[in-house]
Amino acid sequence: MVFLLGECKAQAGRNWDRRYPSLDKFGVGKENSNGYRLLQICRCKNLVIANTVYGHKLAHKLTWYPRDRKTANLIDYVIVN
Repeated sequence: MVFLLGECKAQAGRNWDRRYPSLDKFGVGKENSNGYRLLQICRCKNLVIANTVYGHKLAHKLTWYPRDRKTANLIDYVIVN
C-alpha cells in the first residue's frame, strides 16, 4: 500500500467526473495548474486523493488560509493507492 502525505501546493478543486477518478465528490475550491498536474499523476499511477472521499465540515478540511481570511483552500493531501 502506498501513502503520500504532504503539502503539495496544489489545489485539486472539486471537478468530480470520469476524467479524474482520483478526485471524489468532496473536493474544495478551484483547480490550479499544480492541481491539474497532481490529478494527472494520480490518474496515471491509480492513486486516490483520500481527503476528497469523505465529507467533513469545511473548517476541518481547509489547510491554507491567506492573510485576508476570505478565501481558503485544501492544499495538504493524503494520497493512497
